[in-house]
Amino acid sequence: MNTEQKAALLKSVKTIKFSDNAIEKFSLTDDDFVYTDLATQKIKFKKQIYIPFSVEKNTHLKGLKLCVFRNTITKSFVVQYWFNKKANYYVLGKFIPGVFTTKHCSEKLFELVKSHTDNGLWVVDPVQTELDKKRLIP
Repeated sequence: MNTEQKAALLKSVKTIKFSDNAIEKFSLTDDDFVYTDLATQKIKFKKQIYIPFSVEKNTHLKGLKLCVFRNTITKSFVVQYWFNKKANYYVLGKFIPGVFTTKHCSEKLFELVKSHTDNGLWVVDPVQTELDKKRLIP
């Protein structure tokens, strides 16, 4: 299977089911991280790929994605959100079977959405909140 066929196959796989079993079975090869730079026509590699989960849009899981890194093949939960007309990512945690699973991710994201949104809109930036926690002395 050549690079173009793999790219077409990866584009056809648009979402992944939000379950521990589906995340454990999901794997990528180096060919999946390849893309062609249109300006220079050179083949380059992406550092990471974001794969959205197939979840309902009116739940707290809206914007949740699986981030797979090329070098380490680690899988992390990230949530993409809009704040001040910019798309941002907030890392919820690294997927470790038995330690940090979909249940833990869902609970953490529920608390985050409850404290940072109003009617589905982000009113407080979670990245800034995290920085303030580290900066302020208790």
